[in-house]
Formats: sequence, structure tokens, C-alpha cells
Amino acid sequence: MATVDFFEARGSRWEEALCRQLEAEHAAGRRAYVWASSEAHARALDDLIWTFRDDAFVPHGLWQGEATADEAITIGWKAGNPNAADCLVLVRDAQPGELTGYARVIDFAPVDHPALREAARRRFRTFREAGLTVSFHPAP
Repeated sequence: MATVDFFEARGSRWEEALCRQLEAEHAAGRRAYVWASSEAHARALDDLIWTFRDDAFVPHGLWQGEATADEAITIGWKAGNPNAADCLVLVRDAQPGELTGYARVIDFAPVDHPALREAARRRFRTFREAGLTVSFHPAP
């Protein structure tokens, strides 16, 4: 059963917190699938990961539904686990059943964006009520 880590993200560019987390996952040699809310959002995250910091390098790929993906960090907008990742990074609403097959789930609570914050709170409650181990990590 997956453990879920919610990271509090402050500021209008909460996606940068996501980029920093992906950088840490890559540095640790872990595989992650970033499940975005739409194709447009996945493409925007793809661009942001290449440019979020001048000295950052997080190799990754965009998954569009092919059978598999080779990249350790893969971004897509479809359910699945295309790169055999053990970590699912949520950038969308998801139900507990959609987390099957992942050892760890990373989610974000963007506190400065009311609609996204409320959606994150709902996911937190849903995951906890489903019996998942859920942890909250305040922003530094």
C-alpha cells in the first residue's frame, strides 16, 4: 500500500516546488511518473522542468500513451505507470485506487492558491480515509 507525502508549497509558482522534488527524486536515483491534469499542463510542466533553474538538470520525458517510457522521470496526463516508477507525483485529483502499484505518492498543497489548496485537502482526507499512510510536510 502506498504512502502519501503532501508537501506544502508557498508562492504563486508552486510548480517550482514540484521541480525541486523531481530534482531530489532524480538525484536519489528513483523513478517517478508525474501525472498532470491535462495534456496542456503536462507540456507546460515539461517546459518548466527544463528551465526552472539555470543550474538544474532533471532529464525527463513526456509520455503520450506509448506502451512504455524509458525516462526515470516521466510526465503524462493519462493513468498508468509507463516507466515502471515506484513514485507517483500527483498534479491532479486522484482516487486511492489509481495509486495502485506505487510505493510512494507525492502530492502538493499550494497554500496561496485557494482552489488548489481545497482540492489538496480533499485528496488528503480521501487518502487517509482509505487507510493510506499520509504525511504532511510544511514549507521550509
